[in-house]
Amino acid sequence: MADDILPMTSVFVLLNVWRMTLMGKLEDKDKRLKLQEMRRKEQRLRLKQRRLQVRGGKRRRHQCMKILMQASNAFLWKRIASSDWWDQAACTFTTAQWIQNFRMSRETFDYICHQLTPTLQRTDTNYRSCVPVRKRVAVAIWKLATNADYRRIGHLFWVGRSTACEITKQFCSAAIAILLPQHIAIPDPDECAQMAAYFERRWSLPKCIGAIDSTHIPIIAPQEYHQDYLNRKGWHSVLLQAVVNGKCLFWELYAGFPGSVHDGHYGLNGD
Repeated sequence: MADDILPMTSVFVLLNVWRMTLMGKLEDKDKRLKLQEMRRKEQRLRLKQRRLQVRGGKRRRHQCMKILMQASNAFLWKRIASSDWWDQAACTFTTAQWIQNFRMSRETFDYICHQLTPTLQRTDTNYRSCVPVRKRVAVAIWKLATNADYRRIGHLFWVGRSTACEITKQFCSAAIAILLPQHIAIPDPDECAQMAAYFERRWSLPKCIGAIDSTHIPIIAPQEYHQDYLNRKGWHSVLLQAVVNGKCLFWELYAGFPGSVHDGHYGLNGD
């Protein structure tokens, strides 16, 4: 009898072990499913929060841009500027003061502004007003007439240093493209005869149509071939050659030869 009971006990023990193992596996599976569901919920919540943040950020950016576009004084994009000095100078300078400061008459200045307006005119933007043409020409003429540094010009006309530099470059390019062909050109045979007659009558020099000379313009030493630009005076430069008639009016200009080139060689090879 005892031999029969022992196997039955072992069977019951095995069944209980199997039942407990199965229940444990089911509980573990339920736990894993619950954990996965919690993770999915967390991911959905995070995704929803990100979408809300993105929508809120876009909405805030749109509102900020709308405020900036509608603002009459966009203080975030520019500083408060005042051009009182230029306005007063343009209105109160006498003819002598104008020539002394700008090296030209007011009429010549107005003529230059009129000729270069199509090229130098800029358009206002939503963030700032453009620099007027007369002020742009004044900045460039002041730089060329006085050789003042851009910081001082910026304080005088109340523009940025980089703006003053860019304005000067644009003015020079426009003057070379528009004014140079109109006013400086090699004379034709009839004009040469008239110039020779004036030279002989005014300066007692027969058969002369012009006086030629050259000068050195200081430059910063270039990185390549800097020795070629070292002139006989010991500093780097490029040569400028000019020809004037009997009335001291230019009719030929050329610049670009290195400072080490001799004047005689430069005169023979200049255009």
